Amino acid sequence: MTNLILRSALLCAFTAAACGSDDVPSAAPDAAAGPDASNPAVDAGPSEPLINGEPASAFYDRFVFQRTATHNEGAAEFPLVAGKNIYVVQFYLMANHDYLMFYSDGDGEVRGDGTFSIAVAPADMRRLSGTWRVDGSKLVLGSLLSCDGLSLDGRPALRCRILTPPGSPGAPEGVASVWPYGLPTNPGDARWSDFH
Repeated sequence: MTNLILRSALLCAFTAAACGSDDVPSAAPDAAAGPDASNPAVDAGPSEPLINGEPASAFYDRFVFQRTATHNEGAAEFPLVAGKNIYVVQFYLMANHDYLMFYSDGDGEVRGDGTFSIAVAPADMRRLSGTWRVDGSKLVLGSLLSCDGLSLDGRPALRCRILTPPGSPGAPEGVASVWPYGLPTNPGDARWSDFH
């Protein structure tokens, strides 16, 4: 078994919905109010839901590798199934809307101080890829993961749930708190070599 010591935090979610009024006269289009043309990951529309006061696509852009120079990471506990009770998600969101995820599940715990530990067999370490999108106020990674955006102590964070378990069937019972990892990483790093 391989032992991994990683970090996570327990977060609470909150999102706000965008609203508009037909009583306000429309003004001429303003280029500054449109999508962020300098970043292809941002595709904000005029009626897009808001997260912490900004369009959902702009909020989720904060988690794109080309902005963070690192991966996003989190873990969740779930009821024990076949000796497994925790999963860890570590993923890169690319500006072209591709994602690369490193998923593992095994035996461990998520602690209240923002850390987690997991004992995982190499066979339970998976490399997954696909496309991501913003769907209303949610960040969705293929059919694998759905996340809500939120803020913790003024920092953008995600609260994610497995939709289709790539490993343990109990994984959808857990909700992972996810945010950018604190140090620079790259999808080609040796740290990912055990994932298949």
